[in-house]
Amino acid sequence: MDLGLAGKTALVTGGSKGIGSAIGAALAREGVRVALCARTTAEVEQTARRIAEGTGSETLGLTGDVTRREDIERVVEEASHRFGGIDILVSNAGVPGGIGFGPIDRIEDANVMKDVETKFLGTLRAARAVVPHMKRQGWGRIIGIVGLSARYSSRYVGDRNPDGNYNYSGGPRNLAVIHLMRTLSHELGRDGITANAVLPGATRTVDLDAMLGRRSDREGKSLDALRQETSSMNAIGRWVDAEEVADVVTFIASPRSSSISGEVIAASGGAGLGVFI
Repeated sequence: MDLGLAGKTALVTGGSKGIGSAIGAALAREGVRVALCARTTAEVEQTARRIAEGTGSETLGLTGDVTRREDIERVVEEASHRFGGIDILVSNAGVPGGIGFGPIDRIEDANVMKDVETKFLGTLRAARAVVPHMKRQGWGRIIGIVGLSARYSSRYVGDRNPDGNYNYSGGPRNLAVIHLMRTLSHELGRDGITANAVLPGATRTVDLDAMLGRRSDREGKSLDALRQETSSMNAIGRWVDAEEVADVVTFIASPRSSSISGEVIAASGGAGLGVFI
């Protein structure tokens, strides 16, 4: 199927590694010119070069912090100036897994607010900056990448949560982005712009593999055992790869997805036993 993406332009925040870089590469393979945004200059420029070399598509690595309005507005203007506009925004920036962990009597307000600032306000800022470009051309795709904790309360062992306490900020920040996508879909739909949320679950990336490696050292469990444990509630019985999430995002970003807007699409391998309609 020809997705009709050749010649489009995209901005991917949080694009230097993990799911963000996989999305950038998947879009580039479809002929999209891709601007990647991340806080670390050397890393985002290296990722942009790697994608360009691997796909032949024009790419751009830009330094910016989505917690700063002036940064994201500058990034959008630089990308638009280079590519002649922006057709697709993929807002992926955020701290994987969240920051604000319990128990409830030890929750730090600052951690919760930092999570909301980065994921929700970062997405809102990026959308606000790209919408004028999309309106002028009468077409656009806005996609928020949010965690599956939007659907479930969650607790898990990680570098920032070695005791496996409940997560009090990851879910709320993700729900806020979902609500934003729904609201944008109604405000912008008649301008030819769709807005959707894509929910990965436990996704295999270099960072997540490294985190499991550190946990393996601490707990004396094998990596295979930990991967099996953390994917035990997936219908497909394994972690999803970042490239598989990127394939879903690429379709949602394409003209072929014109009937999908304001929706929540899970790319989690069927995580959890709940029924959602």
